[in-house]
Amino acid sequence: MPVVRHALIGVAEVAGLSALLTKDVEIAVTEACTNAVLHAYGNGAGVIDVAAWLGERQLVVVVRDHGRGVSAPSNNRDGLGLGIPLMEGLANQVTIREPEDGGTEVRLTFLRETDPTPA
Repeated sequence: MPVVRHALIGVAEVAGLSALLTKDVEIAVTEACTNAVLHAYGNGAGVIDVAAWLGERQLVVVVRDHGRGVSAPSNNRDGLGLGIPLMEGLANQVTIREPEDGGTEVRLTFLRETDPTPA
């Protein structure tokens, strides 16, 4: 996850995002990745895909695993239920879906700040 964090901080710097928004992105994406690590593959290894893109008014980050999916039972559910509200508090929009080919996709959308115009 440190690689993902560093990459996102680089994207945020290039995009000129505020330090506060950059921190929100870092925390929310780390939480999405942590959920995938803890819940997607049980005790086995697996892949987590992370993609980010900048729009004119938003930064979108997608975290995807190819594991058991959100609705599948898990033996490791300690703390489950805190991560999603945290992500929802930090991002402007959070969408969680189970793609047809399996796994879980978390899409986090952050509205980019605009510089205030002088009066």
